[in-house]
Amino acid sequence: MSSESPTSLNDYYYGSDLYSQVPAANSPISLAIPVSNLSRDNGSDLLLINITSDPVTNAFSSQISALSGINGNKLWQKDYPDSLAFATAAGDLNGDHHTDIMVNVVIAGTSFIPYSSVTALDGRNGEEIWNDPHFLAATLAYPIKDITGDNATEFLVHVFGIDSLNGTVATKIAEVDGASGTELGSQIFSGAVAVEYPAGNFSSDTVQDSVTAIYRINQTEQNATTEIEAIDGQDRAMLWNKTFTSLALALPIKDLTGDGRDELMVYLMSFANNNTSSEMAVLQGSDGEFLWKNSFGGVLAFAMAGPDLSGDGRADLIVYKLGNSSDSEVVAVKGDDGSILWTRKGTIILPQ
Repeated sequence: MSSESPTSLNDYYYGSDLYSQVPAANSPISLAIPVSNLSRDNGSDLLLINITSDPVTNAFSSQISALSGINGNKLWQKDYPDSLAFATAAGDLNGDHHTDIMVNVVIAGTSFIPYSSVTALDGRNGEEIWNDPHFLAATLAYPIKDITGDNATEFLVHVFGIDSLNGTVATKIAEVDGASGTELGSQIFSGAVAVEYPAGNFSSDTVQDSVTAIYRINQTEQNATTEIEAIDGQDRAMLWNKTFTSLALALPIKDLTGDGRDELMVYLMSFANNNTSSEMAVLQGSDGEFLWKNSFGGVLAFAMAGPDLSGDGRADLIVYKLGNSSDSEVVAVKGDDGSILWTRKGTIILPQ
């Protein structure tokens, strides 16, 4: 992994048809998100995201609009033709003490010259505050807490491209000032797809931490390696990291040890020699050490945090083993050591 912090990805080229990787939608996909006081009437308004795609060309088009919560009137609208775009509330970015909007154009343009962008919009009227374009790349971004102390939300921006020098994928993850669009710092992961996402609280403070999953694929050996980094939400320092010689999916799960810090549930999958195998492991959130690992018979399985089934004052897990309807099974597992409490055929749903 490289820790260099380049200012751009101009040497990276994406030459594939990204639209064809997502099935076309014959009808619009609409998502409405409540947003505080865009219309300045002290009520909640709606941020409406409409996404359509052409079933022939697979080209996306997106529309972002703000609707008044009190009467449904349209406050403003932004159209993104030939684009897959999402939007979210981003706090006060321009200093007017009202909510503004972040728009992430994940991918746009033709298959020959794809581009993407992150844009900050004034929540009141949809006017652009700043825009950060990325050519020949796809972008994934979301708001994070203020880093600079200017009371404006910052953005975490992922830029995915192809390294034209060696033909491998590359990822850049950058912290971007929400007020100005200025890059505050970045890492580039050459030869890897990397994604940082919110997790639980791994430290002794009250600030949510995050996890960076770094994936490197060896096509010759038909396997992958995964590095998991825990990132402190307060100062963005790395708390710990762990490397797996397989594809690993890490998901946050609530405290299982009683130390007041959350854990990570890790699903390990291997496809070497055309054979698929899977294991489940729990990492201790405070230091990344294994609490336990189990294959549950080698079948695909997923876990959910359950109540305290063992009576020791700590949360336990309900594990669902996937398969044919006749083979499905539920396993109650002690959360801190992985010991099996009981098993039962069929499916049991525990409302959360």
